[in-house]
Amino acid sequence: MKPLFITATGTGVGKTYAACRLLDALFARGVKVAPFKPIETGVDPLPLDAVLLRETARKNGLNLSLETVCPIRFALPAAPAVARNGAAIDWIAIDRGFEACQQTADLVLIEGAGGAFAPIDDEFFSIDLAARYNARVLVIAGDQLGTIHNLLTTIEAIGHRVNIVPLWAINAHKNVQHGADFERVTEPYLTKKFGTFWRIDQDIEVIANTLCR
Repeated sequence: MKPLFITATGTGVGKTYAACRLLDALFARGVKVAPFKPIETGVDPLPLDAVLLRETARKNGLNLSLETVCPIRFALPAAPAVARNGAAIDWIAIDRGFEACQQTADLVLIEGAGGAFAPIDDEFFSIDLAARYNARVLVIAGDQLGTIHNLLTTIEAIGHRVNIVPLWAINAHKNVQHGADFERVTEPYLTKKFGTFWRIDQDIEVIANTLCR
């Protein structure tokens, strides 16, 4: 199966949560999925997102080393281009990790670092990993002030950057800063513009079925 790259409209909107739910749903359908987090920042001392991904795969019967799941780690909680502090990105290690995941599974689920356009080095953005590994793209958008703008600009920018039309889903939740709930503020506009769309809290089974086609 073609790899799946999970990215987001920004940092902290629920990529890992969505990825873990998808892992469970796909394993339940008989699809062996290897999670892959090529780069994680804010590692002190463990890559917590990668640990969650690895443990979700492990409980479903696929045991990978943490080094395979997450080959590159930086301590500073920032975009990789900043967190690396001048160090070169070890693309050989990243490619080796991807190949190891690919050899052990039907599908590699790749989780990017930060938002789609988080810079990895001077030339490479997170979304470029999707093109590097010929992956489908699933964008996760969080329910927060600016959701509509962030989602629309991310979808359009991905198409221009890597010529991929991404799938997308909303990680809807009650947001105190937003001042109103998703159903009243954001959902009516998205429904009018797109007709139907996916929500992580309601449609994870539909997303998994789509990926299995």
